[in-house]
Amino acid sequence: MNNIKIGKIGIIGLGYVGFISAVGFALKGYKVKCVDILENNVKMANNGEVPFFEPNLRENLGKVLESKRFSASKDYTILKDTDISFICVGTPSLKTGEIDLKYIKSSAENLGKVLGTMDHFHVAVVKSTVVPGTTEEVVLPILEKFSGKKCGVDFSIAMTPEFLKEGDAMNDFLNPDRTVIGASDQRTANLLKNLFMQLGGKILIVRNPRTAEMIKYANNTFLAMKISFINELANISRTIGGIDINEVAQGIGLDQRISGKFLKAGCGFGGSCFPKDVKAIKEFAKNRGYNPILINAILDVNEKQPLIMIKILKEAIGNLKGKKIAILGLSFKPNTSDMREAPSIKIIDQLVKEGVILNAYDPVAIDEAKKLIKGTINYSNSLLNCIKGADACLIITEWDEFRELTPDFFIKNMKEPIIIDGRKIYDFNLFSSKLKYYTIGQK
Repeated sequence: MNNIKIGKIGIIGLGYVGFISAVGFALKGYKVKCVDILENNVKMANNGEVPFFEPNLRENLGKVLESKRFSASKDYTILKDTDISFICVGTPSLKTGEIDLKYIKSSAENLGKVLGTMDHFHVAVVKSTVVPGTTEEVVLPILEKFSGKKCGVDFSIAMTPEFLKEGDAMNDFLNPDRTVIGASDQRTANLLKNLFMQLGGKILIVRNPRTAEMIKYANNTFLAMKISFINELANISRTIGGIDINEVAQGIGLDQRISGKFLKAGCGFGGSCFPKDVKAIKEFAKNRGYNPILINAILDVNEKQPLIMIKILKEAIGNLKGKKIAILGLSFKPNTSDMREAPSIKIIDQLVKEGVILNAYDPVAIDEAKKLIKGTINYSNSLLNCIKGADACLIITEWDEFRELTPDFFIKNMKEPIIIDGRKIYDFNLFSSKLKYYTIGQK
């Protein structure tokens, strides 16, 4: 192992993390070979297409395909001559909230079979988000069983959690603020350190993979806690009047121990990470006999937060039945098409029950929304068509396209210029002086 050099990198799973990682390593000059069980993902990747929206990803994929540093296949034997492989498969939630490890187990089994045919040392790295103990207690035994080889002799294992922000993931990968490495031995840790040093940022080597796994959950749970915390204060502030929750957030954010990041009051967090990861660590704790009171509260606040929008809407226009409501923004955050756990889903579901006529617009997420949102809803092909003649407009996602709008735009095109701003993207004094403007955290 002392002489191992990383020339070819394997990526298992062409989902969000795998795709970004594969293109990122290829941009850094490595030959990257990818495996995915879905033929469509493989075909799209080899043809320069991506199955989701992420700024700069498609363009960078084109570059690495042209340089012949990127290839994808359904066949795991493509990994046979790689020096290191990253397991980047999904870990979806079970109905209980626990993570489903079926893709982790399957990928470890298939990698193990290929590992058994290798005549060189290989490093297997878990990058998927998994609960503490998974790499050592699940992945390692499967690799040994199906390869017939021994960890520490023929191969080694490690865990390096991903910290990619959807909407800016390509930049995050190429310019990380930190990399966490938990390895089975120090030599593997040093090897990974040398690999990730090329990307920059601080590198933290921790004592074992389970510590790295816990850091990932701690990271996301803490950020989710900040969001639920400021949303709880926003809801309290709205009962008082005369308080701008943005100023409250700014005031406490000036304290360097707190910082102002993730203190933006709104209609709740969503996406592929925060809801899933907070639920997973909650169940992980419960299964070990510990009741995580604070984590329970994070989820409770977020579960109710989207419906605050409905409450404010009713305060503004009364009975909702038959009203024409415009929804601006469907994805859980801007610059992504990701609709997983998006607050818009819960808001729209409730509005459908209230008997409203719904128009919705999002720059990139409409196709994804159609897969997830039930009930009758009209999808508009433009912002203008969405709000035309509406009795009220709910802003769910803070796309830049929406930020540029003026009060006059709403006044001119809506039946009733009533705005429920779930992301506080407009100047309160300006908008409230010209139309009926409501926000979370400000009465």
